[in-house]
Amino acid sequence: MRLLFSWFTLLSLSACVNLPDVYLIDRHTVMEEEASGEWPELESRFRQQAVKSGSTDLAEEPLERRRERAFRVLNGEFPVAKNEAP
Repeated sequence: MRLLFSWFTLLSLSACVNLPDVYLIDRHTVMEEEASGEWPELESRFRQQAVKSGSTDLAEEPLERRRERAFRVLNGEFPVAKNEAP
């Protein structure tokens, strides 16, 4: 009888517990809102900079330096990216 009473008490007390409702708000962050926005001044500036007439030549590098760099790479010497004096 005691076991039955304890189970009944436990069940009745658990019915009194009411968990709060949890709401999930799916909202973009400020950074996402700004990234998805319209930026007409910025877009027009980038379009003007991107338009160039004709092709662009690569920077001229002396033949001696190209050969030296290719020789170092073929021999397993990978130089660290640094500014080499001409």
